[in-house]
Amino acid sequence: MEAILVKAKNNAAQFDLQSYSYQGERPKSKEAGIVMLADSIEAASRSLKNPSAAKLEDLIHQLIIKKLTSGQLSDSELTFNDIEVAEKTFLRILQSQMHTRLEYPEQRKQ
Repeated sequence: MEAILVKAKNNAAQFDLQSYSYQGERPKSKEAGIVMLADSIEAASRSLKNPSAAKLEDLIHQLIIKKLTSGQLSDSELTFNDIEVAEKTFLRILQSQMHTRLEYPEQRKQ
């Protein structure tokens, strides 16, 4: 979503932030906060070209920091420990989804 927001700011003479802001409630439970983070992180991770562990780790951390500093998780009851565990889990899951498989020798012959 942030990439769309930046593009809109650059291309529009008149820019209305409200048009690009979520008008719903902030997450009120730990589960809703985790789902919000997971949705943002998964979507952003798909934009990475040649994702590496370091790129994924940085992306995940930066997105979590943005959510925290903007107050989007302030009503979610998530503790810093919960967020730390979630951050490590997001990284592990994304790494397992985005790894490349080695080509087997018999596949090259075909």
